[in-house]
Amino acid sequence: MYRPCASPPKGRKPIQTYAVTHAMLDRVLGFIRREVTEGRQAYVICPLIEESDKLDVQNAIDVHAQLQFAFPEFRVGLLHGRMSAAEKDEVMREFSENRVQVLVSTTVIEVGVDVPNATLMVVYDADRFGLSQLHQLRGRVGRGEHQSYCVLIADPKNEVGKERMKAMTDTNDGFEIARRDLEHAGSRRLFRHEAERPSGLPHRRYGDGFRDDGAGARRCRGARAASGILDGGDLYAASPVFAARAHL
Repeated sequence: MYRPCASPPKGRKPIQTYAVTHAMLDRVLGFIRREVTEGRQAYVICPLIEESDKLDVQNAIDVHAQLQFAFPEFRVGLLHGRMSAAEKDEVMREFSENRVQVLVSTTVIEVGVDVPNATLMVVYDADRFGLSQLHQLRGRVGRGEHQSYCVLIADPKNEVGKERMKAMTDTNDGFEIARRDLEHAGSRRLFRHEAERPSGLPHRRYGDGFRDDGAGARRCRGARAASGILDGGDLYAASPVFAARAHL
């Protein structure tokens, strides 16, 4: 059974999440200006690095140029996976020191980034991201004493996209987000079709770890413990393996 999430760590406030359409972009830009004027910082996430002929979604390079024009009084940075490690480190250093107030990025900032002064996460075309990924992005804010916000900009074309937005605005609980993510994927199906089952693999039944009694309940408790780590810090960033790879 789902239980409400624990309170945020001491000194932190629950992140307020809003789902809006692209038609409300001017209001979102006003919200960014308000937060930065008050001394805070903002992330703006895009699903692509540059424009695509195949996908009608926002890209980081264009949004970076648009926000530079919209906010001439602020410094707007750009971060994406095609930049060198040295370039990415420099951008993040400037952001962490508040020399960059608005950071336009792809999902390279999903984990391992801790800037307590950043209070606003804006995600363009949020319905293109999975629930767990959106939850990780939201976790980049809410790390300081100030109230933090997550604004999801999307015009979902199907029920899955609408359900993702609803899930994100319903709860901050990583365990509940994971449960809904599994529901969307079909938690009772290991393989979509019987033909996808590798040859020689025995037929087995797979229960739902969120509803079964006994072993399922134990898996639930383990998942909740893991979600607590993710909500309160960076599971991967704490790993020495992750730390070593970060320098590669």
